Amino acid sequence: MIKRNLILAIIVLALSILLAGQGKTLSILNSSCDGRNLKNLEIKEIEILGDSEAPLLIEVYSDYQCVFGIRYFKETILPIIDEYVLTGKASLVYYNLSFEGQKSQIAAEAAYCANDQGKFWEYHQEILDSRYQQHEDINYVFEDIEKVARKIDLDICEFNLCLKLGKYTELVEEQTRIGFIEKNINNTPVTFLNHRMVTDEKGESLGIIPYNILKEQIQSFI
Repeated sequence: MIKRNLILAIIVLALSILLAGQGKTLSILNSSCDGRNLKNLEIKEIEILGDSEAPLLIEVYSDYQCVFGIRYFKETILPIIDEYVLTGKASLVYYNLSFEGQKSQIAAEAAYCANDQGKFWEYHQEILDSRYQQHEDINYVFEDIEKVARKIDLDICEFNLCLKLGKYTELVEEQTRIGFIEKNINNTPVTFLNHRMVTDEKGESLGIIPYNILKEQIQSFI
């Protein structure tokens, strides 16, 4: 972590010096952000929702471009949050991978940048709500991601720098590699209960798990 933070600090400093020497400002920021450097250099894991001491940890691996992942969150995970996470019976963490390319990568990195400001879950729900209600793909370019950040009242300068400087690029890429190679995830969404994948009788991921079926699985741990 120390090495990664040091490298990031050097990148920020080098970029600031280069642009200052050329008489330019950071083009990625609006005028109110001129001269700002990234304040938070710490690499943070996604915030766990619920009591970390709960007897059950629910892990969901998804992709922000995956339409099945959106439905799964809205129709299964949200009721599970109400019944098990908010009542202290389980905790929940999401890992958003970049299986579907660069737009997935950008959206996942932005989730980490929101997490830096303690608003991963607000970002996560806002971006999935938008896609679920519109029944169409959000064009995951920077401008659209920034609109989501503004809607949940993030520090836009800090968010922009975090995203544009690629603070979490390597982490998202590494998690995607781990998901594919080490956890045998080849599609999304995939759910783990206490680090064990929820599968069918053939040992394959169930993908979108109906609420009642996931509830039955959860009850065996509680």
